[in-house]
Amino acid sequence: MQIEDQTHSKHSTQYLPRLTDDGSNVHKWKIAIEDFAIMHDMEYLLAPEHNIPSSSDQSYPKYRKHRATLRNALMNSLPDDFDFPMDIDSSTEPHQIITVVRSRFECTTTADHQLLRQEAEATTLDPNTTIQDYVRKHRTIRTKMISAKFPNASLEATTLDYMIRGISANPHF
Repeated sequence: MQIEDQTHSKHSTQYLPRLTDDGSNVHKWKIAIEDFAIMHDMEYLLAPEHNIPSSSDQSYPKYRKHRATLRNALMNSLPDDFDFPMDIDSSTEPHQIITVVRSRFECTTTADHQLLRQEAEATTLDPNTTIQDYVRKHRTIRTKMISAKFPNASLEATTLDYMIRGISANPHF
């Protein structure tokens, strides 16, 4: 399927920096996308939940044109060998491309995972710690782990297990 409105990609990429292979400029790239979208009245396309006009709506052709312009600009700003895990066609929303790129380059490393695990394991109760404080601290750790997209950040592994271990090791409870 041919992507509509290929001609817009020529002028659109001049505003977007080319993403580096290692993703070291991903934040600059994302800000440039937002600036470009605002400048061309397309910022609504960056929101995952935006109102897509029906095909009979008068604004639908403009919506398709804007979507194609932003999508082509995004694709032209990626490295040539970027391994894209989804098919890009005329129905692909720009925010889907941005989400894939961000998840590729902004995910947390295994080293970060280990540091948070150590932080959780090192958290022990002392006589002045209340159960509420202890639970709050473990919830904070769990939130950090889940927000960092750790694959095995289950409730049992990040909160209850450490909480029970700490409470059972403390004679005050």
